[in-house]
Amino acid sequence: MTIKNVEDSFLSWLAGTRTGSMFKIGVGAVLAYVLETYTQWDLPPILAMLVVVMVPVVINELNPSDGRYGRRRE
Repeated sequence: MTIKNVEDSFLSWLAGTRTGSMFKIGVGAVLAYVLETYTQWDLPPILAMLVVVMVPVVINELNPSDGRYGRRRE
């Protein structure tokens, strides 16, 4: 199995499964936690919530295996 196959499988998993969606939401929550806990930024709660909400959307947008946003790898 090549690296490209592993990458394609991972990106397809992120784009097409419930567990992939849960993973993306978890990444957003961890990022918001790290930004709040380990930085001096003192994020307002609304901004922390936006990080949690927007991270999965950004991952979907950048994922070439996810065709929901009009981009699809040929």
